Amino acid sequence: MNMYGCTVAASVLVASSLFAALLPHGKRWAAPLVCGLSSLMGFMMSRLVFWLCSASLYLIQCHDAASLFRISEGGLSMTGALIGAGVGCWVSSLMLRGSGLSFWVLADALAPSAALFIACERCHEWPLLAQNYGLDMEQADFWTVNGAYGPLMNTGRISALVALAIMAVLLLIRIKQKGDRALLFMVLYGTLQTLLESLRQDQHMTWGFVRAQQLFACLTAAAGLILLSKWRRGTLAALLASLMLAGAIAFLEFALDGRIPVPFEFMLINTKLSWYIVFIAVLAGYLAYSMHVYRLRDKDEVL
Repeated sequence: MNMYGCTVAASVLVASSLFAALLPHGKRWAAPLVCGLSSLMGFMMSRLVFWLCSASLYLIQCHDAASLFRISEGGLSMTGALIGAGVGCWVSSLMLRGSGLSFWVLADALAPSAALFIACERCHEWPLLAQNYGLDMEQADFWTVNGAYGPLMNTGRISALVALAIMAVLLLIRIKQKGDRALLFMVLYGTLQTLLESLRQDQHMTWGFVRAQQLFACLTAAAGLILLSKWRRGTLAALLASLMLAGAIAFLEFALDGRIPVPFEFMLINTKLSWYIVFIAVLAGYLAYSMHVYRLRDKDEVL
């Protein structure tokens, strides 16, 4: 756990360096304050969200509210970390009022940095914590790790590569307005993380059969898309698209659990793979619509 803590701290430092580099010229003196507050709030919210999502275990089964403060036992939420980092940026923007560093300016610098942090943190999960709960795989390769009963999908490595791809997109895409990077991060991370959480098969942070992290990811994508629509008439379309996404994900999770029969006979050859192809197609459609909304963000067109 100590070694893992060191790697998380190193990941924070690497991400903080990128954050400082992305701040406007002449404003980088604010990086230590913003990174310090965001890191502190991120850590606190990461632990709090994990504990709240597991409250039935700690409070009902174990009757142990003090477990919230036993950090050495583990239990952190990436969603909580991102929320905390965002809160840290907001508090920092209030403290730096008048400096030209608004919340959205800080959030735009935070978004690629958060993606870099996720990439660094995820790639250390299996070798240091031996925690990876991906789907069972038939053979070992680059995308697997050796579990207790055979090879498992290396969701940590896949998540790290996805985070790096998100970072690259955020750094390369043309930014039109303040807040664009932050909102695009919410859409990209939320949408892709919805799939990644489905691939993870662990039982942490679950409410019955609902994975809290997957629900949070879907809500993050929806919030990002709605904010990109700038609260115009296009907001209704963004809301409907998000509701359709949520419904499709619920349907597909039941299908992946074997509770819904396949509609076509050819899907019987590999049922789970067939449903995941549909899953990816649904998410690709949502991302395509989100990018359409982004392209019209600075125009007066109805989305």
